[in-house]
Amino acid sequence: MAKNQKSYTPEFRQRLVDLHNTKGVSYSMLEREYGINRSTLSYWVKQLSPIKVSEEETVTLKKYKALQKEVRRLKIENEILHKSTRQLRERTIAELTSFIQNNLKYYTVSQLCSALNFPRSTYYKAMAAVAAKSGLKPEEYGSEPDPV
Repeated sequence: MAKNQKSYTPEFRQRLVDLHNTKGVSYSMLEREYGINRSTLSYWVKQLSPIKVSEEETVTLKKYKALQKEVRRLKIENEILHKSTRQLRERTIAELTSFIQNNLKYYTVSQLCSALNFPRSTYYKAMAAVAAKSGLKPEEYGSEPDPV
């Protein structure tokens, strides 16, 4: 953020959005009265105006986007858990590490470890141990092994 750029509190932004939405105050009036650029006001109105989800519930665009992101994350996590229940028997470090390696084409290490409730640091330590035995470099941990 630039040093001379003004910063506004979330409460102030919401108050201006409410003035525009409920009282019908125009952008030009708010722009003159508060000295805020029209495009900034328009952005705030888009982000903070309520969206009707059902008869009794409304959410802001920001909250709606956060919910969509959470749904995507949960779908991925659900897919990973379905695959893992079929493939993992004892949930040993070796099994989990192997499962993660086999699914790196489809998911990131972070997604896999999060879904499996398996610390990434443990995964990387296990990979380092395997690499030390086989002579792999750390940057090759996530790559596919060379065919023999």
